Amino acid sequence: MIGFAANALEVVLIAWACWVVLNFSMMLLSAFVLRPNQPCFTGFAIVIPAWVREALTELELAAIVAHEQGHRAHRHVWMNFAAVCVFTPSGPARRLRQEHEADDYAATRGHAAALASALVKLSTHPNDLERAARLLRSI
Repeated sequence: MIGFAANALEVVLIAWACWVVLNFSMMLLSAFVLRPNQPCFTGFAIVIPAWVREALTELELAAIVAHEQGHRAHRHVWMNFAAVCVFTPSGPARRLRQEHEADDYAATRGHAAALASALVKLSTHPNDLERAARLLRSI
């Protein structure tokens, strides 16, 4: 019976290790092979697509970069990776909280108005419009 339990645990650990490797491989793929359509921090680099650079002013672009630096400073990508590794779903509340943290990081560096303007230019999603209004209230 003990041998069976040891074998079962070994199988579970191997399956979990495969899950972790799969998710890390997907992170690497998205960071170095795929080209995102939106500004993002991949866990390794900040990526700003050409269409975004063309659509924004220099101040708005600096605000977007500061926002993405906020994701890096708060280690959001790695916290989300760790959560996935232990089968904890991300959920909309966590994603919105992380966006607010990155917004606050940019706002404390003087980018609140420019980030709000960039959000309005780049998106009509209600969460992004709420974030823009929240940033403007913080000024």
